Amino acid sequence: MTKRKLRSGSQPGQPQKSDKPPEKQHPWAARVGLIGGIIAALGGAIALIAGAAGPVSAWWASLPPQMAAKYDKTSPLTTKCVEDNEEWKTFRNPQTGSEISPATTMRVNGSASCKTAWVYVANSIDGTRVDKTIERVESNGLSGVQRSTPDDLTINPLIDVEGKKAIGDNGKSYTDQVYAPGCVWVSLTLSNVQTGEVLWNVPRQEVCRQ
Repeated sequence: MTKRKLRSGSQPGQPQKSDKPPEKQHPWAARVGLIGGIIAALGGAIALIAGAAGPVSAWWASLPPQMAAKYDKTSPLTTKCVEDNEEWKTFRNPQTGSEISPATTMRVNGSASCKTAWVYVANSIDGTRVDKTIERVESNGLSGVQRSTPDDLTINPLIDVEGKKAIGDNGKSYTDQVYAPGCVWVSLTLSNVQTGEVLWNVPRQEVCRQ
């Protein structure tokens, strides 16, 4: 059997030391590791910000100034706010002798989702002007806004439905809507187009969300 020759200074049973000097880590390796850590941390921060962007954006859009800018002076029909409309208050024209009773109905409607309000009128009296107004007064940092319909005319409003008279589209009208989380001021003047005679009047008054 051939015996392995021990190096000078080595004892039997002890691990032999390598003559090869230990490798030194290049300084760029440490820098690359540091940069990688920074990039990973930045990626996590960006992901966190991106995840929070949705809720923050929704919260910002729900603030009163942004809601007012979005909905003031817009149609409740085209914005689809009318789809969840709720009745705030209804006024009825007590005029007698009309084919429809009540002859005219004015309703203040609101939308729960849009937090808006508008005035809706169903009028059966032919040849009349329907001047209706809705207004939000300045309060709580929101500027005031008013919408009216001085040029709304009712011409040939009645239609036949299964042998009975009903108010058709010619007799139905809306104001634009205004952002109204609380209350609005409304009014209505119904007058004869030819003579200007006032046939019915709803004095300006405050109506609030129930």
